[in-house]
Amino acid sequence: MKKETNENYVSFTGGSFNRDNSICLNGKYYDIGTKVLKWDDQLGLNSYDTSERVRYEDCRRTGKRIKHVVKGKRYNKRKGGIASIKQILQHHTGGFTARQAFNTLHYERKLSVQFLTDDKGVVYQPLDAVECAWHAGDLNKTSIGIENALYPDAVSKPNAYSEERCKRRDLTPHETGKVYIQGSVHKVFLLPDAQLDCLIKLTAGIWAALAYEDILSYDKPVPPYFMRNGAGGVLKDFSPDYKYHEGQLLHANSKKSKWDLAGIQDLEKFQTDVANQFYKFVEKF
Repeated sequence: MKKETNENYVSFTGGSFNRDNSICLNGKYYDIGTKVLKWDDQLGLNSYDTSERVRYEDCRRTGKRIKHVVKGKRYNKRKGGIASIKQILQHHTGGFTARQAFNTLHYERKLSVQFLTDDKGVVYQPLDAVECAWHAGDLNKTSIGIENALYPDAVSKPNAYSEERCKRRDLTPHETGKVYIQGSVHKVFLLPDAQLDCLIKLTAGIWAALAYEDILSYDKPVPPYFMRNGAGGVLKDFSPDYKYHEGQLLHANSKKSKWDLAGIQDLEKFQTDVANQFYKFVEKF
């Protein structure tokens, strides 16, 4: 595939461009070989919606009914455009579906994220990735956020993904595993294979799109690696140097109170899989 500066539809798969499998970055579309529902698709999630949403809740302290009004933008323009993007930040939602997570972010918390994945292996893109979504405080201006639909805590709610509950709520069964993160070991539900596969392609595809546009600060394209610990492995704890890292970040790297992304038991293998997929994509340049 020959790179052309006026090209708005790019396939990283080696085949014909498929818009249904593409992510959008700065108005250009990149086919990453996995289903992506964008904000303007019929079943998409739309962070460009600024309409008013009203909800009520009872104050735990006083018992009085409180009215909450959410309206207006949930994002802002990224200063410096795509040239300022340096990180991909991995989250888990704490809920069960991408739509549930979006509704909480958009309609209740007035927040946003560029991408979400669900347990069926579908990617949602509520915003063009050039936009500055509100998901990670001081990292918003330099990062692209991915929310992975997952209820992680297998201890407090061991039946969260039981056969009966998965059938009733149309969820995919999740295996459990033990992961070290933020100073301790947690028993968690893991991302199912379909979700893990789409997340690998999404992460590699975002970074490949940045490489395609010559945004990365390397002469030769390098995959999005995680921060490293003193032993040379993936850092799974907070580090004050998170803002200087170029590549992938766990939300736990940037905030001591967070322990996402906890749904991947072998982060070293995930990093290798992303790297291999990234190299496959850049071979098509």
